[in-house]
Parts: sequence; structure tokens; C-alpha cells
Amino acid sequence: MQTPHDRFFQDMFDKKIVAEEFIKNYLPQELLELIDMDKLEISKKSFVSKHLRKYFSDVVYRVQLNNQNAYIYCLFEHKSYPDKDVSFQLLQYMVRIWEHHQDHYDEEKLPLVIPLLIYHGEKRYNIGKTPLDLPWGKEV
Repeated sequence: MQTPHDRFFQDMFDKKIVAEEFIKNYLPQELLELIDMDKLEISKKSFVSKHLRKYFSDVVYRVQLNNQNAYIYCLFEHKSYPDKDVSFQLLQYMVRIWEHHQDHYDEEKLPLVIPLLIYHGEKRYNIGKTPLDLPWGKEV
């Protein structure tokens, strides 16, 4: 069952105008210059595992980036504290996007997936922001 937060994010970010404005406001200008916003498509598929849907909701946008397929993956965190496992979860969702893409598109290369985490807790989010920040990415 979806929470009110989930419904809010799904309803808002399923609107193309909201998606466009969000992307324009939160992606770096250098990246925006490569994205063809006229070809923005909103995916109806969620890549969050069922047991984590009470904590996360997601929205996937398919775009053309530098004339190639790419995805902007937005993960909305509904926790009130930073989660040390979120980078690993993002990586898992990215792999699911690539698997889905391979199943539905006849392309040799995997598309770029740009993950965005939207966190709304009160504490500052000071946990690593990439899979390299996970324990296996640390120097020994």
C-alpha cells in the first residue's frame, strides 16, 4: 500500500512539465545541454523492490542524451534519517533498469543511468553518495 508521500511524488513527477522543471533545476548545466527534453518520456515501471516501497518511491525518465538513450532515475527517500545502504540500493535499481532496457530495446550498449536521490529527513545527509563510498570502495 502506498503512503501519502508515495502518491504525492508519483502524481507530481508523472507530469511531464513537473519532470522537465525538476530536471532543469537539479541537473548541472553541462549535462542539461546534452539532453533533448523534447524526447523526455516518463516510465510507468518502478524498480524499487516490494519490501522497500514503504521507504522509497521512484520515477524513471527516458531521455536522449547526446543522441543516445539514457535514463534519469529519481529515488525519493521517505525516511527521517540517512540510510547507509542507499548507495547499494541505487546500484541495484540501476542494474534493474539496464536489465529492463536490454529486454525491451535492441541496442548493443547499456544506456547511461543518472541516479538522483531526493532525501527529506531532518538530519544532514552525510553518507557517501556513490557505490564507491560503500565498504568495498574504501582503501584498505
